[in-house]
Order: sequence, then C-alpha cells, then structure tokens
Amino acid sequence: MAKILIVEDDLDINDGLTYALSKEGHFVVQSFGKEVINDFNYDLAILDVNLPGTDGFTLSKCFKCPILFLTAKNLEEDMLNGFSLGCEDYITKPFSLPVLKERVNVIIRRNTRTSTYAIKGLSYDKDRCQLEIDSAPVKLTKREHQILSYLIAARGKVVTKGMLLEGIWDVDGEFVNEGTVSVTVNRLRKKMDPDGRWIQTIFGIGYKWSESNENY
Repeated sequence: MAKILIVEDDLDINDGLTYALSKEGHFVVQSFGKEVINDFNYDLAILDVNLPGTDGFTLSKCFKCPILFLTAKNLEEDMLNGFSLGCEDYITKPFSLPVLKERVNVIIRRNTRTSTYAIKGLSYDKDRCQLEIDSAPVKLTKREHQILSYLIAARGKVVTKGMLLEGIWDVDGEFVNEGTVSVTVNRLRKKMDPDGRWIQTIFGIGYKWSESNENY
C-alpha cells in the first residue's frame, strides 16, 4: 500500500482516480486545489497544473515525494517545465486510466526500497502479508491485513471508521456499516495487540496507530 495524494479540482476525475487507486490497495488522500493536505509522508503526489488560486508546478516544490503531473497542458514547453522541476512522469488529459494506474505502480516500485515496516516488538511485510509480534508469526484475514496496512500508512493520524469503510469495503463493492469495522478491528486487536501497544481508540471518531510504546 502506497500513500498517494491527488490534487485535482475536477470532482469527477478526482473521485474516479481515488476509487481506482484505492481499489489497487493504496491509501489515497484527496485535495481539490483549495487546500493541499501535506500531513502525510506521501509516496506519490498526482498534481493537476491548472488549479484555483495556484498551479501544480508551484505546489510540486512543497513535496519531497515523487510527482506525477496530470494536466490538460500539453504543450512541449509545459512538459519540459514539469520535468525540469523533477517530476517522475507527465500525463496529459484525456488519459487512459489503465495506463495511468500502471505508470503509478511503476513510480511506486521504482521509489520504494522495502515493504517491511518494523518497530519494537512488531514486524510487518505488507507485500507478503506477513506479521510478526515479538518474533512470533500472526495469521490475519484479508480484511485484517487491509486495516493494519491502512492504519500503519496513516500512523500518527486519526483514521475514522468512515475512512476505513470507504478505503477498504466500499472499493470492493461491499457496503457495510460501521459496526462491521468495529468488529473487524476488535478481532485484529485480539490477535496482535491485546495490550493496546499500537492500535488506539479515539472514542466517537475512530482509531490511531501509535509508535510510542512508552510502557514496552
């Protein structure tokens, strides 16, 4: 799972990309150009160039992650400008969604050195779906793996139950209620975190992944 930011003021394009990339298993944050969310350590930012009150070329300078420009600006000078700013790819509209998804995956593979996340007492390889707690393997279901990956990707940030629904169940066409989220998270906790080392409940809102482990 990669953390991807989409900055696109066209609602249909933004929602379509978010749905498609979420279905690929990525953690996607949306922005429509009015406000750029720069709280996460993104693996990729997909930026439109023509944005209200700003432009993607200027915004690209705010990020240290790889950049993919997705824009209607198809002049050679625009493309050269994008690449001179260090972008990984430059795609013009209209575009092929399957081609864009493959280019996104290529960028992520090229810039991702390891899929393993490790802190004291825990090691998780998200690509191989292998979890170890205190050096002992723990078996998880598909949904439990998806929730764990989502929480780790957003570590330090509050993840609402609605975000988990949209990012995991909805993209698979399985529309359930928040009670299903609670049951699945509780089951995940019993398997890997009965003492509450990492998964924190934010009452009335959702959950947060913590790396502090002060008591361990």
